[in-house]
Amino acid sequence: MMTSQGHIEDHDGDFPPNPFRYDEDDEDITPSDVPQQAAQVGAPVPAPTDGGFGGPPRVPLPPPISSVPVDVDDPYATSFEPVKTSYVGSGSIDQVPAQQTAPSTMSSNVSLDQEPKGFLQRITACVSVENYKAHFDVDTADIVERVIGSVTLCNSPDEFRQTVLGVGMNNGKSPDLYGPYWITLTLMFFVAMTSNMHMYIHSNNLNDFEYDIRHLVRAMSVLSFFTIGLPVVFFFTFRFFGIQVTLIEIVCLYGYSLVPYFPAVIMCLIPWGFFGWLFLLAATGVSVMLVLRNVAGPVLASEISQSKAGPILVAVLLCHFVFFLVLKLSFYHKHTH
Repeated sequence: MMTSQGHIEDHDGDFPPNPFRYDEDDEDITPSDVPQQAAQVGAPVPAPTDGGFGGPPRVPLPPPISSVPVDVDDPYATSFEPVKTSYVGSGSIDQVPAQQTAPSTMSSNVSLDQEPKGFLQRITACVSVENYKAHFDVDTADIVERVIGSVTLCNSPDEFRQTVLGVGMNNGKSPDLYGPYWITLTLMFFVAMTSNMHMYIHSNNLNDFEYDIRHLVRAMSVLSFFTIGLPVVFFFTFRFFGIQVTLIEIVCLYGYSLVPYFPAVIMCLIPWGFFGWLFLLAATGVSVMLVLRNVAGPVLASEISQSKAGPILVAVLLCHFVFFLVLKLSFYHKHTH
């Protein structure tokens, strides 16, 4: 309330004193006078701080971080605790080892991004040279061992497939395609050459003899189907019945099973036809024994019944017998001119 002299009174009825009024006498007030003035006007006495009455107010310290409860079930909760270097993420709710976040590259040589996804990409991968490099990574010692083993181990169950080819074994070996490819091509020329020589020996008129190139074409057709077409047929048959044998294994077995036919076709040059039948039959027996001994194990170990396993093995035997008849009757029968 203002007086007639223009001064503002300290008390205006029931209202408290004006804290914004400037008074010249306030400049000489000391901290010890504050409680006395407060007692006169009935105001509460301010509590002293660390800096005195003229210092800044005391601010309470925040609680330690570790004492703040964090709801681990809350996906939006954030923790500011120190993160371990072996873990990724933030806080204690995302403790996943860093080595588990990166996919392992030791289990496969092809990454997930490089695997063919569509049908066209799968067809392209089948004819890609990169996919066949590993099956041609053999040396002379490997080929010699497998050629010898195809004859000496023909009667040992799974011995050639596991020990020599390394199927299911951690011995650094694997089925190859170089051996079957080289054996098949070489036998084609052997059959074509010996069949023409056989025709020359049994020819009545040597002056009219001519080399028959059709023997080479027939040899290519017969041997190509035996080492490629027949394994493909058996591969899909095995897949249908759930038999765990890969196409590379079957092609490798049929390719090396042709080794016994090299001496047999040479012995067919003997003028007596009985020896031709005998040597070709012996070579067929060794060849079919190699295939049966190394295929019967996976066939019998599968979940198919014995009534289905028997016809599959008999089919393998019959295919070799038909191959034997084709060789003898198409290339080494008696020619007359």
